[in-house]
Amino acid sequence: MQPINKKERSKAFWKFFFLFLLCLVLVGTTLFMSILVPFKQNDQMRNQISEYQKNNQFSDEFTAKMSIITQKLDSINFNPSKADLMDSEISGRIDDLYSRVERDSVSQKPFFRNVVLLLRDLRLAKQQIRETAGKDASAGDLRMQISQLEKDLEDKKSKILDLETKIHNLVKTN
Repeated sequence: MQPINKKERSKAFWKFFFLFLLCLVLVGTTLFMSILVPFKQNDQMRNQISEYQKNNQFSDEFTAKMSIITQKLDSINFNPSKADLMDSEISGRIDDLYSRVERDSVSQKPFFRNVVLLLRDLRLAKQQIRETAGKDASAGDLRMQISQLEKDLEDKKSKILDLETKIHNLVKTN
């Protein structure tokens, strides 16, 4: 016994079958995307977090080294006998810090470069202060020498005048 509407039934079955396959593909794609995309996002976020941590670690190390340099710069003019030695040490530390900034791939390189350049300028300013202070001290010594020499000159002039008057008196008496 064959059904009368075999053709319509077959047509309806194939429509159902294709619709069922379409739903399965849609559900499968949704599941695939909902599982795969978060894994990719997690990988991206892990990369971002590791980059952030790397930048943060670099920033912490940079800040520590910078504070050591600023402490040395603050104390460099208190001990003038060791100033040249400390200045060369500070210069080496600044150069090391600059090379570290250039070597690492940090996100804010221009900021760190500017900080290093400011430290260099501060070191040069401190050096100029030391040189100027030395000149002021030597200028003060020279002023004292000048005043002493002026006093000596006045004393010598008065002695010369005394001698001239004595000579003049001797010449008159003779």
